[in-house]
Amino acid sequence: MIHFVVGQSSAHTRWCEQVIFAAMNEQPEGARIIRADTPRDLAVELLRRRGESILVTLQQAPMSLYFALRDSERKFVVAYDDPISSLFELTQANRGDVVDAVRTLVSGMANLPLYMSLPNALVLRPSLYAHNLAQIRNHLGLVGPAQTVPLPMTGPLEDATSWWRSLSPELDSMIAGTLGPLLDSKSASIFSWSGSLFWRTDDGTKLIDGAVDITGRARCLLEGPAITVPLGTWRLSLCLVFSEMAVGNTFRVDVSAGIGLGACEITPERVGQSKVSFDFRLGETATGPLIIRVFLLRAAFDGTITFAGAQMAPWSDKS
Repeated sequence: MIHFVVGQSSAHTRWCEQVIFAAMNEQPEGARIIRADTPRDLAVELLRRRGESILVTLQQAPMSLYFALRDSERKFVVAYDDPISSLFELTQANRGDVVDAVRTLVSGMANLPLYMSLPNALVLRPSLYAHNLAQIRNHLGLVGPAQTVPLPMTGPLEDATSWWRSLSPELDSMIAGTLGPLLDSKSASIFSWSGSLFWRTDDGTKLIDGAVDITGRARCLLEGPAITVPLGTWRLSLCLVFSEMAVGNTFRVDVSAGIGLGACEITPERVGQSKVSFDFRLGETATGPLIIRVFLLRAAFDGTITFAGAQMAPWSDKS
């Protein structure tokens, strides 16, 4: 027996997980929980636990699982929480690291609407927990008396709203550009990523806060945003600013999501801003978050490159 819970990283998702896990443990064989967010990790764990009763929880559910659940018509649970509350909770858990919390939340929400649209999905929101408990058991066909599962401990929505209003303009803009497009369930709009979501590759702990020195050997200069984005066809536009000493050097921009999506070389001929664009489709074969990397292809004696932002918008060859 295998059951699935798909949801954001939140106390609500963990509560749904514990309700199902408690019901599965009423059976003589018991159950195990698997938490995996990539097809490879999930496949490995399922092979290891072959023959056991398993509950799979995915907080960054891959598209391959969406297609598998759709085609098999297997019933599963989607735990959907208020995004602002989830972001507040994640930030608290990450000791105030808003950027990492945004990255985690957006990656978990990117394809959630597709899962929620399936007729075999039971979508649960954090209200009427007693009703949700009965719905879970009926939907998944779990038998036996319901066990009491403590309600998730979360702060009031007012705390999250107050925290949101206290954010700096820079963080507010970053969140709006990254999370905002996912708040419209009808259609995805334009994602806008600032330098705070990118880091210098030679020091993975250092986020970009200005110009990146290109002096030295050929190498990867910067990368990001490491965020899962929704299924679809997209146009990605990247803006870079080159200093006088960077002119004439050759750079390469790569875009991937577990698979290669595009690459191009750029040799700036003048000081200032240059734009690079890619058109690509994200489908079942995408197995990882979106990664943009900028490489210096040959050693440089001096110069800087400044990341001036990236935008990703829905695209079609008819537009």
